[in-house]
Amino acid sequence: MTPIDYLVVGAYLVGITAFGSWLGRFHRTTADYFLTGRSVPGWAICCTTVATETSTLSFIGVPAAAYTGDFGFLQLAAGFILGRAIVALLLVPAYFAGDLLTSYDLLRHAGVELVKRDFLGPRER
Repeated sequence: MTPIDYLVVGAYLVGITAFGSWLGRFHRTTADYFLTGRSVPGWAICCTTVATETSTLSFIGVPAAAYTGDFGFLQLAAGFILGRAIVALLLVPAYFAGDLLTSYDLLRHAGVELVKRDFLGPRER
């Protein structure tokens, strides 16, 4: 890498750290961090989740593969969007309605024994 490359990477790291620190001043508790003060609507959470999981390769490659006649990847992308919509419509309201911070809290609240036994370990037995 050239010195300019190191400068760009360094500037990015400093900038993103400063931005995160600036935004972090609004979060006082863990609940504030995970639930954003219950102020973000479910559809916005769905969109940000899909955007986070979609890489540039998927964004460019899926339409290119579909254009050549291979619609398998297109179905996968549609399934991701549908799955995220279901999460936004069913799970996010449950998080906001109760004292839930993680998906494990939601499953434990619903009484899913597998979560209690396999993921939470001895502290829940």
